[in-house]
Amino acid sequence: MFKGSVVLLFAMIISVFAGGSAFGEEVPSPFSGGKTYKKYCGMCHGEKNRKAIPGVHDFIRGEYLMIPDREMFQIIREGKKTMPAFIGILSNRQIENVVNYLRMLN
Repeated sequence: MFKGSVVLLFAMIISVFAGGSAFGEEVPSPFSGGKTYKKYCGMCHGEKNRKAIPGVHDFIRGEYLMIPDREMFQIIREGKKTMPAFIGILSNRQIENVVNYLRMLN
């Protein structure tokens, strides 16, 4: 009994550190958001605070970080102007993690 409990506890801890929770839900994580940003956003918005495409919002000066979290979430989810929507591509939790990551930049 004790050995099984230790194995279950160890599996839960590994799951949490791997970006999930013990119950299969992804936990909020700016680190995870950084990986998602790099994969889906960095090609246009740049990485390491350097924009990649002229005319695209960058986060170097932080002026685009002044919008509320909810608005930033909606823009990522639904797209805006030439930016594509990520609904159906990213989960709500992944979008929240990207917003949390962006908040850590400045």
